[in-house]
Amino acid sequence: MAAGSSFATTAGSAGSSGPPTAGRMASGDVEWFSADNMTTGGLVWLIRAVLVEARRVMRPNRSALVFTDWRMVPHLAPALESSGLRCRNMIVWDKMSAGLGMGFKPSHEIILEYTNGVTEYATKDGQNVIRARRVTSGERDHACQKPLEVLAKLIDVAVPEGGAVLDPFCGSGSTLVAAKQRGRRAIGIEIAEAHAETAARRSSTLLPNTALTGGLTAKED
Repeated sequence: MAAGSSFATTAGSAGSSGPPTAGRMASGDVEWFSADNMTTGGLVWLIRAVLVEARRVMRPNRSALVFTDWRMVPHLAPALESSGLRCRNMIVWDKMSAGLGMGFKPSHEIILEYTNGVTEYATKDGQNVIRARRVTSGERDHACQKPLEVLAKLIDVAVPEGGAVLDPFCGSGSTLVAAKQRGRRAIGIEIAEAHAETAARRSSTLLPNTALTGGLTAKED
């Protein structure tokens, strides 16, 4: 939700694009919730706390979009609505190919939409199923990177031309790049310094006339 318009965040190990995910680490080396160290309750608390703050800075009648997987929906949906936002829609990202596993292999991801009023959309062409192939392992700069195509379709519907997008778990910066490509302003927050540097690099490469400003470090004394 930005000082301008709309918002994107992520939750759950399969749906996450922002919180850093790494290999198993020694307990003394774990920072925040690297390596999926959060419990379900802890993650729900965190994302709800983010939406409470997001509601404070959102413009009226805008959307918050939360990526997750089907396992987290029954935990997240009611908790996030208690942030004061209304659960408006469930969007399905059809990845057009099956993932790993047995039986009914996963081929989709959920995007929960929460709103802070009578939502005003930028277009009437939006649908709650988005079909786009996932980012391949050879193309990824982040373990859970989202395709620019998916983010662009969300932004086109949820954010008016010239509006702003805030991603509080911006990872490799895909949301920021997609927003800029669609004529929107973008604000990203990332706790992991390596990912923040990746976001800046991707921005300069994919948006040669636009540079990310500001900075952050993984830790502050």
